[in-house]
Amino acid sequence: MLNKKIKEVKELYYDQNNRIEYVKKCSQKIELEETIKIFCQEHNIRTIDMRQYLSPSACWYFTLPIFQTGEFEVEYTTVLTISKLTQVYSLLHWFEIKNRDPKRMDPDLSGYSVDPYTFVQADLSNIIENTLSNLAYDMLSCSEGDRKIEGLKSSDDTVIYGPDVTVSDILYLDVLDILSDNE
Repeated sequence: MLNKKIKEVKELYYDQNNRIEYVKKCSQKIELEETIKIFCQEHNIRTIDMRQYLSPSACWYFTLPIFQTGEFEVEYTTVLTISKLTQVYSLLHWFEIKNRDPKRMDPDLSGYSVDPYTFVQADLSNIIENTLSNLAYDMLSCSEGDRKIEGLKSSDDTVIYGPDVTVSDILYLDVLDILSDNE
């Protein structure tokens, strides 16, 4: 099912160059589902809506309360990105630790994974996955998202990470570079 959704996005917006429908989809607003909001309220999880109005995706950061014991301090964040072009989403989990090394080069140590770092992150991930699954959304894995789409190249103006376009790019970014013209 996921491959079918990716193929449909490629064909409709990139092969057929359906710019009017693309801008229309990108201007839609996606609301965070109530079950996710309630879980976040119950667990004191700060939710930040990172989306732009005119974008192929919506994005939320869910930041758990800082855990601290002695000098150890860590902050956990889960990032949810939902495509407006088709029913696909991605989840990524982050951590950030204060670097106490007196010879440090960076004040923080951080990392990310598709796997949660805490039980609360795991519970949040399950709530998100179950809620979106019930709405016919498919989760895009990191490896699938990094897959190169044959025959598509970034325009010369939008090359950020190289000319090759990935599955994540066509689902979440304005690879067509037409949205800034419509703001």
